[in-house]
Amino acid sequence: MFSFKQYFYHLNEAQLKNAEILVGRFQPFHNGHAAAVDMMKDPVIVIVKGEKSSSDRERNPLTFEQQKQLIHAVYPNVPVFQVPNAHLPTIISTLGLHGYNVTKVYTGSDRIQRYRAMVDEHNKKVELQRLDPQPDQISMAPVDVEFVETPRYDSATTVRQAVRDNDFHLYSIMMPPPINSRETFEQLRKLMQ
Repeated sequence: MFSFKQYFYHLNEAQLKNAEILVGRFQPFHNGHAAAVDMMKDPVIVIVKGEKSSSDRERNPLTFEQQKQLIHAVYPNVPVFQVPNAHLPTIISTLGLHGYNVTKVYTGSDRIQRYRAMVDEHNKKVELQRLDPQPDQISMAPVDVEFVETPRYDSATTVRQAVRDNDFHLYSIMMPPPINSRETFEQLRKLMQ
């Protein structure tokens, strides 16, 4: 089995950066997300912005740029990427094209089994392709990552409801500094009206 370092041959090993990823909608980024990032050695945040979820303004009121701005207010040096869906092997491949070797995936208990199943299914396809290569087939690389389950702290649903209910106190408890400010709260209220 070869690694993504070998797969992305156009990048030499010195150019690849290790990455530990947190994948989510981040609508908005809150203390639970921040606690996960704080656990990571080489954090990279991946925002899922699919067509279907983006059309649901109730659950997804923020644009990618607004989400990125909130995240960078808390973690200015953490890379943030946008992807169209949460298919983990595709995310890992995409990050490889950007020079990242994903070593760990941080995720909640509600998603960890689904992500493991995605990786297992992908790796089975890679093995079948290796055993029976087709002439015009694009070669796939296996995914070899460690999964780290993150504790559940806050819910973006509760944060959005606090904003809609004009409950700054509850909002400020669930949000990391510096986005637990009255100014950010008011900006989010305007966006969610």
